[in-house]
Amino acid sequence: MTETEFCSCDVTDFLAEGFTEIGVDAASVQARLSGRCIQCGTEGTTEWMTLGRIVERDERAFLPVDNDAVQALSQRSSNDEPDD
Repeated sequence: MTETEFCSCDVTDFLAEGFTEIGVDAASVQARLSGRCIQCGTEGTTEWMTLGRIVERDERAFLPVDNDAVQALSQRSSNDEPDD
């Protein structure tokens, strides 16, 4: 993860331990994850992260993000929750 307040590392090497919230916002599927940075040990919950997107809404085809990619966290505010 980059551009995060999760910890002070330049790039957070995040080990996800569980989902705290899941939501769908338009065509994207997002989640907040509980876990820790394996570089510095900081534990907590992430901001919203994009897991993938729905590419064919009628057929509910899901296209995940590249698991090897570095992801910048969503700048969504706490009052701007995705639709469940």
